[in-house]
Amino acid sequence: MTRRDIAKAGGLAVGLASAILLLFVCFALPGVRSAPHAIPLGLAAPPPVAARIEQGLGAAQPEAFAITRYADPAAVRAAVVERAAYGGLAMGPDGTPTMYVASGAGPAVAQLLHQVTERLGEQLRATGADTGPPALQPSIVDLAPLTAEDPRGAGLAGAGFPLTIGAVLPAMVLFRSFRQRPMTQIVGTIIVAGLVGLGMAAILSGWFHSIPGQSSLWLVAGGLTLGVAATALALLGLGRIGGLPGVALGALAIVLVANPLSGLASAPELLPAGWGALGQLLPPGANATLLRSTAFFDGAGGGRPTLVLTAYLLGGLTLIAAGAVAGRRRRMAESGQ
Repeated sequence: MTRRDIAKAGGLAVGLASAILLLFVCFALPGVRSAPHAIPLGLAAPPPVAARIEQGLGAAQPEAFAITRYADPAAVRAAVVERAAYGGLAMGPDGTPTMYVASGAGPAVAQLLHQVTERLGEQLRATGADTGPPALQPSIVDLAPLTAEDPRGAGLAGAGFPLTIGAVLPAMVLFRSFRQRPMTQIVGTIIVAGLVGLGMAAILSGWFHSIPGQSSLWLVAGGLTLGVAATALALLGLGRIGGLPGVALGALAIVLVANPLSGLASAPELLPAGWGALGQLLPPGANATLLRSTAFFDGAGGGRPTLVLTAYLLGGLTLIAAGAVAGRRRRMAESGQ
């Protein structure tokens, strides 16, 4: 073994180790630094009680919740099922408190709200004199429960990385296989996205039973198809203007940055401040939110992620078209010479 071989092997080893450590940091750091930030929470209670609850929650966990007051329990329930809030506390006409949660929106947040409910019960008992009858421990009502077969929501949480790879890998293969045939790339992407979307929806529903039976299989499949197609076409668009390095750099950004920030395994509001919001502007994060909306809320709350994914899809198509036109003009100019 020559010194050159040793140096080459050493450099390769350092590079591989650095890549593995970077991968570890990208995937582990969001979880290690996770904490609740501005979790939307509804509140319907008499003003004195509501003020004390807000003060108590703010003192216990500053900036953890973004509380919105509602007129009555029905408005709180509507906010939860429409995904305007992760949960909400409502005082009934007789002063009975109820905490509404939605495990389908994020099991980690629902678990946090279960813990908060105990503290809220103590505060409500302390304010019983202001509400008339003594306040009881709030009951908990799950408006979007997880399925009995998958009570931890592991199926949806585990779908994040396969969905990302399901877009990145086809994009790279189609780009390499049909580099000068953009229309073939587009058609191939649509076919792959449809198969992946329908297949994953069928597995989550019919095999894992991670999705409630009343959920629309086609609605879930449509959302997943849009997410895969948007990601893959965006990468193909980068490849059209930047070649293989464009696809590779885009794929690395999706896998190393966007996927860990998707919030599918927890919630965007549990990621480090600012990073969760950024993740929702990237394809995996938008796809994750759309998946939960279609699986547990009949599409409610899916408007914004649909717009984000549509923007990536149209942006990718625009780049592909622009690259194709530029290539055609270049070939015409070369043939004219």
